[in-house]
Amino acid sequence: MTVETVCSDVERRRTANIVSCHPSHWQEATGIAKALGHGIAANNEPLCDINSGSWRDAYLTSLEMAGTCDDWLIICGSGGRSDLGQLQCLELEVLETLLQTHSGNLVSHTGGRLLTLVTMREYRSEQVRYVQSLEAELKTLKKKASSGASSSLSLEEHGMCSSSPRPAWSMQWTPVTLEVSGCQYLGSFNGVYVLQPAPHHDRNCYVRKQADAFNRRSSIYFWESRNGEKQCGWWLGIERGKGKVLAAYNTDKEALAPPSSNWMVRNWTGWVLAPTLQILPI
Repeated sequence: MTVETVCSDVERRRTANIVSCHPSHWQEATGIAKALGHGIAANNEPLCDINSGSWRDAYLTSLEMAGTCDDWLIICGSGGRSDLGQLQCLELEVLETLLQTHSGNLVSHTGGRLLTLVTMREYRSEQVRYVQSLEAELKTLKKKASSGASSSLSLEEHGMCSSSPRPAWSMQWTPVTLEVSGCQYLGSFNGVYVLQPAPHHDRNCYVRKQADAFNRRSSIYFWESRNGEKQCGWWLGIERGKGKVLAAYNTDKEALAPPSSNWMVRNWTGWVLAPTLQILPI
């Protein structure tokens, strides 16, 4: 994969727009759209009065703004491409009429697909592929920057470093792989973790690439406050059996990605800081 191919793929994805979304997937789909740089012209069904015509006028205005996008996405329900919400059926009628009026068919003037029905699982996979393309581009640029044969190419020219190095999580992308190191609480927590297609409690989660001696794979995931504030935060854990879990815990509830430090483990006195435990992108 070349840098040119990666950049072209990234730019294509950034021209997409969600023009219709199943109400059960609204929160997750819009979150992924923001991460991918996709537009959102769809209506949030619970906030719309379907019986009035006001939603249609606002929808047409949003579609006009999405007119420059070459991929218009319809996010379907969990039942597949035929699983559409009540408002989605009305939106689809508007879309078909609008596109046939402008171009005579359901494709754009440049030949791109203007209406694509996708499931939530497919859209999650798009996020993973996007992250992988950015990782490939970053690795290629780093390789060129460190090569003595190309003295004119440097990290500064690509805006990837400055006089003060940025923290690892200040990057505007989500790493595909993380490395856990320095965990003295449970050695099998150390290792490489891989990004999963489906999020956990609306945030990315990771699973250890290699199983331990008992064929178990530990996970890094976020747990929201549904079971109380004491359990809300980031967890690095593995099931021990009978519902019991061996885990490390981080109280940073605001972090959108697994925190790199300040993890705690439990001993006979309670939760204690594990100063050597680190989670960093690789």
